[in-house]
Amino acid sequence: MENKTVTAAAFEEYANTWKTLTVPATCKPSTESDYKGILKNHVLPVFGKTTVDEINRFMVKRFLLKKIADGFANSTVTHMKNAISGVLNLAIDDEVLSVNPAHNVGKIFKRQNPKPKIDPFNMDELATLLDTYQIHFPRHYPLILALARTGIRFGEGLGLQWKDIDFKGRFI
Repeated sequence: MENKTVTAAAFEEYANTWKTLTVPATCKPSTESDYKGILKNHVLPVFGKTTVDEINRFMVKRFLLKKIADGFANSTVTHMKNAISGVLNLAIDDEVLSVNPAHNVGKIFKRQNPKPKIDPFNMDELATLLDTYQIHFPRHYPLILALARTGIRFGEGLGLQWKDIDFKGRFI
């Protein structure tokens, strides 16, 4: 009986398969675009030529910690980790790896600072703001009034279109 020896392929080969087969079938188009960009700009320059069996947990953790130190948001670094993990899962499916080195990398994020407490306008402050807009900036008063009465954010208010308003149902 002959022993079957599986030669590990480079990370970039598995990455190409993952981004062309797995990602489109399992992710939204926006996530697919994010993963392609993450692979191209961050992951492949570091791991691309390395065979998947040479990648270890320490290498993955060091990569992620460097991205955090470079100022990337925790959510972006998590996306990077998920991309690496997804690619390496294919190597597990291919029976080249028995464990995924991107799993259980330990703590990589600092404890996040609590989000600042929102301090909305009280009724008097809101009345003053609306009066000021109505007198000094009448062109912008309808937008500010809509923001104040609906709670939508400024960018959402700027993006409103007539089709977003239901006059019969009286809601935006």
